[in-house]
Amino acid sequence: GYTILPLWFDPEVLEFLRRDANLMSSINLIPLRGMSIDYLLSIQGVGNIVLGIPFGFGLPFLVKSNYKSILLRGLFFTLTIELVQLVISLLYRFPYRTIDINDVLLNLSGVLIGYALFCFFAWIYRKSVSKDEPTKGVWSHIHNVLTSQSVKTID
Repeated sequence: GYTILPLWFDPEVLEFLRRDANLMSSINLIPLRGMSIDYLLSIQGVGNIVLGIPFGFGLPFLVKSNYKSILLRGLFFTLTIELVQLVISLLYRFPYRTIDINDVLLNLSGVLIGYALFCFFAWIYRKSVSKDEPTKGVWSHIHNVLTSQSVKTID
């Protein structure tokens, strides 16, 4: 809801928002410009990190993953969000959302935090159960992912 929505369709509202609009003023392609401790601790800074955590934690349950694949897929995920925001801004002809490389970096940080949490929980799970323990249903998939040798963690 904070990255894409809401979308506006009222022509009067759109025309009002287009007045004095400078689309280029809402695009930052310079890494770390505008970054500060205050920004990182703000709802937007923390929100950008938190947005990526479920992606990094959940992706290994869907596809075989390692650090490199999570990094590449996470980068694609966060660049897609920024690209969609840019396309919407171009269609609206005013800065709908800020397109910011810092958002990409923070989202990607969240993805990596999520993957680190996954690896940590998988390590704890492997220490507490046998790999050959019988399981049923969806728990079988979860068990297999968490005990998989393809998940590289530090023992």
